[in-house]
Amino acid sequence: MRRATKLGAAALVATLALAGAAAPNAAADLSSVRYTAGVVVNQGDIVEVGITRCQVGYVDAASKTVYVARHCFTQGPGEVLYKNSQAVGYSTRAGLIDVRFKNDDVMAVRLYEDVIAGQNLFSGDAIVDYDTLESGMEVCANSVKQRKDVCGSLQGAGDGVIKVESDDTLIQGDSGGPAWLVDDSGNPLSFVGVISQTSTTETPNGRPWYEWKLTSVTAKSCRASTEVPSYTRTRPESCGIHDDAPGLLAPVTRMRPPGQPWMKRVATEFEVLSSKIKSGDPLSRQQEDMVLGLTLSIVIGLAGLGVYGAYLLGEPMIARFVDGLKL
Repeated sequence: MRRATKLGAAALVATLALAGAAAPNAAADLSSVRYTAGVVVNQGDIVEVGITRCQVGYVDAASKTVYVARHCFTQGPGEVLYKNSQAVGYSTRAGLIDVRFKNDDVMAVRLYEDVIAGQNLFSGDAIVDYDTLESGMEVCANSVKQRKDVCGSLQGAGDGVIKVESDDTLIQGDSGGPAWLVDDSGNPLSFVGVISQTSTTETPNGRPWYEWKLTSVTAKSCRASTEVPSYTRTRPESCGIHDDAPGLLAPVTRMRPPGQPWMKRVATEFEVLSSKIKSGDPLSRQQEDMVLGLTLSIVIGLAGLGVYGAYLLGEPMIARFVDGLKL
C-alpha cells in the first residue's frame, strides 16, 4: 500500500492552494451530467466515489442496497456513489479514513428509488455462513483491472475478515469487488466478501506469493478497525451480524440527484485536499495516493523540462563540436 510522505505533501501545498482557490469557479462552469433513465447497478460494476474508482461487491436487490469497500469513501454518511457519472446511491456511514485499517472495510450503499438493483453475475445471490468457513476452501475474485478472475486458497478468517493466499494478485482499482467460493469444477457456490487489501510475500525460492484480505458483508468485527483480526483456520468468530447486512434493510424512496461530471468532482477533490493539507487534518488512503501521484507528476514534469532545457542550451555546443571534428 503506497504512502505519501510529509515532504511530498508540503511540496504540493502551494499548488493545491491555487487549485483549491480556482476549484469553485471551475466547478461552477461545469454543468450536471444529463439524466439517464433506467441505470442498472450490477455486481462487479466500476463505480466512482469522488475521483476514486472501485467495484460493486454484492447486490441485495430486495433492499436495493449494494456493498463496496468502505475505504473507497472519505467523507461522512451520505457520500454519493456514481456509475458513469450518474448518481446511483449514497453511503450509510462514515468512510474508513485511517490508513492503518485492518478490518471493518465494508460499506452498505443505498440505491436511489429510480436506480435498478441488478444481478450478482459472478457469485450468485447465496452468501456463505461466515462461521462455516474453513482453511483450504477455494476462493475466486474479480480483478476488473486485469479483466480476469483470480483464485486462491482460504487460509483463515476472523472478525469479519477472510484471508486468502494466491499466486495471482489483486491490484488497485479492484477494491470492493466480489469474492466467492467455488467447487472443484470452478463453479460459484456462494458469495464470501468484498475485496479489501492485498500484500506480497517473497517465498524461499524467490517466487512472489500474494495475500488477499476480504471483508464479510454480514459478520461484524469485535475489534477496532486498526486492530489485526484474530484469525482461525476453522469456525471463525465475529460479534454478530451487521445492522445493514443483506436482507435487513428496507428500500429507500429518495430519488437520485443530478450526476456530476468527472472534472467537477476533480475540482471538488482538489478543494477538499487543499483544505485538509493546510489545516493538518489526516488524509485518507486515496488522498495520500493522490498527493503522491501529483508529487511524482510534478517531479517528472520538472525533470523533463530540465532535460529539454539542457538540450536546447547544449545543442549549439554539440554542433560546434561536430563541426570541429569535420575540420
